Amino acid sequence: MNIDDRATTRTAVAVALLLTVAGLGAAGFTLAAPDGPTGETVLNQTEQRYAEAETLTVEATVTVSNESATKTASVSAVATDENRSRVIVESDNRSLITGTNGTAAWTFVPTTGTVTVYQNDTATTIGPLGNTTTRELDGEKPAGEYNYSEPTEPVGMDWNESDRSVELVETTSYEDTEVHVVSITHANESVDGEARLWIRTADSVVVKQRVTTPNATVVVDVAETRFNVSVADSTFQPPTADDGAAGLAPVDSTDALDAAVSFDAVALADGAFTFERGVVSRFGGTDGATAVSRYTNGSATVTLVQTDASSLPAGTANAPDEDLASDTVSTENVTVDGRTVTVATREDRVVAWWESEDTTIAVTGEIPRDRLIELVEATAPAAE
Repeated sequence: MNIDDRATTRTAVAVALLLTVAGLGAAGFTLAAPDGPTGETVLNQTEQRYAEAETLTVEATVTVSNESATKTASVSAVATDENRSRVIVESDNRSLITGTNGTAAWTFVPTTGTVTVYQNDTATTIGPLGNTTTRELDGEKPAGEYNYSEPTEPVGMDWNESDRSVELVETTSYEDTEVHVVSITHANESVDGEARLWIRTADSVVVKQRVTTPNATVVVDVAETRFNVSVADSTFQPPTADDGAAGLAPVDSTDALDAAVSFDAVALADGAFTFERGVVSRFGGTDGATAVSRYTNGSATVTLVQTDASSLPAGTANAPDEDLASDTVSTENVTVDGRTVTVATREDRVVAWWESEDTTIAVTGEIPRDRLIELVEATAPAAE
């Protein structure tokens, strides 16, 4: 198991378990610590505490670790009894916001201004320039689509089985507060894993959670939990590209685009397409910059992306991403004006990218493949 920046989206699952602790109180058999409540009793009390809340907010630190790496993220989550939620995950100077308004799920990357909305088995990605791409999900689970009224499966453990073993391990002190420590495992020994909860005895609130499996350990240290806090409806709506878009600098010309980056920016020198707008994104601190510009011929738009960063976040202006590696994509290498260019085609979308002067350049648009290759040939330094 590798832990990378994309793992921050999965840390929200651990918080989802906190918010759905009611689901862990299902039957099975229980064990009791001497002279104390049973594990089932403690979980039932916690279930009632969370189930009665109209809204719930959690501030926590989530640590995911395995034999080779450890990843830590700050998580802020809010959920309502109407299946609306929002989770903010921040790690290594990057952040991701996921949520659902009850009918659609969405993700938002603040440092790139990219929004993806999941609804009716489709995913629509809206780039910082307003350009959109829609694709079929094909059974894929959206990153932000968590049902906070049902159990979640953290780190490969199946919480939907009814043969769980619940044990009250001990009643002890944790951070100067008395807590019950409850262990939840499968009665079926072939399911290797444990969820352990530290629950305050005074009010049945979870203050710590640890999920352990052979592949990884996820620890959630809860800093604050609040019940029945007033939450605005707008909290659960997909943000616009201008909301929280830290590190984005708008530009209104190719000259301004070139002046805003340290590398020699390129532009489309094609008479049919004119520059419409652009942004410069600096994500991941000092790790490079990305220049994104949109061109139009009146009926179609084309996006030009150029970056000297070590990695480009998926969905940035709909540049090349993981989704281009699927079986539905046709990819080939061609030579254009002496450049080795990779061209990927799927349905009406075409993307071409290549390396030049320590930068990666990409052109994409819903135009014919041959026309896009002409635009590749028409890219030239903006300063000329």
